[in-house]
Amino acid sequence: MLPSKLQVRRGVIFLSLGLTLSACPPKPLPPTPPTDPTPPGFLNVDIKLERRDGQPIPETEAISILSQDVTRKISRLYRIRVIATAGDPESWIASTSLATVEGNDGHGDLKSYNVSWRCASGSGELQHLLRLEAMTTTPPIAQPGPQELSRLDVTVDPVGQAGCQTDFLDGFIRVVARNGAGQPNASKTFHFEFLP
Repeated sequence: MLPSKLQVRRGVIFLSLGLTLSACPPKPLPPTPPTDPTPPGFLNVDIKLERRDGQPIPETEAISILSQDVTRKISRLYRIRVIATAGDPESWIASTSLATVEGNDGHGDLKSYNVSWRCASGSGELQHLLRLEAMTTTPPIAQPGPQELSRLDVTVDPVGQAGCQTDFLDGFIRVVARNGAGQPNASKTFHFEFLP
């Protein structure tokens, strides 16, 4: 019994598909030099301000922290977008994150933080204690595995995270990229203080 035209067509399609897939090169694996003594080759970080209510704002130039620290006072109407690109051709980029520092929260506890505030007290109320926390990012920072080029694009909303009327609200953004050998490269720092 001879195969039907439909069976012949299917056979040709499957044969063509198999040849095509076998001709595609596999995705390269990251290099694994266990002793790469150098930090990631480059790290570029730009900061943009966006309205918290989602309303568009005129396109503004990004604030670069490539070559120097920057300090800004910011309206409470804004949140902060962090856009970072890191690369390392030798051992690829294993992770990117927002740096934190340790500080005493007033209760005698050391906390890792990059944003701090004190909720305002009404008349006759006790003054609230200092709050030290790591900023929450949207979306959460994911580590997709080693990549030759890694891109981070997240927003932080310190005003929303504080969740109260504050006497002060300040912090910093510094991005740290680590390569596959664990060597870090840290950006310059964006220091911010929200206006009352």
